Amino acid sequence: MKHLNTWTGLLLPTILSAITLIVANGWKVFSGHLNFYIISMLAFLLLSVLSLFLGQKTSLHRNKSLFGAVVLASITFKMLLSILIIVIYIQEFATPEKWFVLPFFLMYLYFTFYETYALVNIGQLPNKRRPHDGE
Repeated sequence: MKHLNTWTGLLLPTILSAITLIVANGWKVFSGHLNFYIISMLAFLLLSVLSLFLGQKTSLHRNKSLFGAVVLASITFKMLLSILIIVIYIQEFATPEKWFVLPFFLMYLYFTFYETYALVNIGQLPNKRRPHDGE
């Protein structure tokens, strides 16, 4: 995967999320939570950008296990943050129907699948390390 494709490919989960929100906004059970969905989509986008940026930086590092640690930490942090957000939102704002979580979960999956795909491709690129001082 080329450098440009990694970043332009981020449009795919963003567009899928936007379509999900447009469809969800047509149903009463979801429409009351539109602000929550938009904020969640932006948060997932920012977390993906950060994850891809760190993945590209660490894939060039001489410590080869650093890249794997960043990928694992990124996915774990996003999962735990998502669970925390859902728990807090349910306690503060949610209606008795818990179906509102469906669009949130779909957006989480869109961004996580793309992130995983992009990071695997970044990790498979030939290691073109920059020369370090002292080498």
